[in-house]
Amino acid sequence: MSAQGGPGRATEHGDPGAAAAGATPVSGTLRMHGYSWGGPRRGFPWLGLALVAVGLGALVGLFEPRITTDSAVILSLGLIGLVALFVGRVRWVATPAVLLASWGLARVLYELELLAGPGWTWLFVGGGLLALYLYGLIAAEAHGRAIWPAALFLGIGALEVAGGLPGLERLRGAWLPVLLLGLGLLLLARGVTRPSR
Repeated sequence: MSAQGGPGRATEHGDPGAAAAGATPVSGTLRMHGYSWGGPRRGFPWLGLALVAVGLGALVGLFEPRITTDSAVILSLGLIGLVALFVGRVRWVATPAVLLASWGLARVLYELELLAGPGWTWLFVGGGLLALYLYGLIAAEAHGRAIWPAALFLGIGALEVAGGLPGLERLRGAWLPVLLLGLGLLLLARGVTRPSR
């Protein structure tokens, strides 16, 4: 095919529209350079990570019958999300990964009978969110909002665990009034400290 003509002339690769896409003429032909469909950067392999998590969960369920497959998959998803956060620097996955990992870990420990009584799942989730908040302070990343649900879940968990102790049974049902009280105080504090217009 001839390289003579206007902007619709053929390239070395036989593409008549290449001249409009950034091709440069070389020795009577047009040569394409610097063009690709996906760009130089690849996306994070989320499908591969999800398949790994499901596969790990199924394997754990086969070798340890006390651990259910869904608990193992939840924990695996959380741990792989943490890998994506720390290795792949995918920041938006931080909160879901922490929630899944802490919830899955609590479920697995319950199923292995290493935890007993109510409240431990709240404590694990609250502790995970507190760790995320502290990581945000150290790494100068924006996870400041995690402190509020962390305090809430830690408080509920502490009341539930304490309610399982002899003589403190009334504390087990106290989490709802404490929740309402905490939310009310938070709204009042925000209303008082907000500058008037």
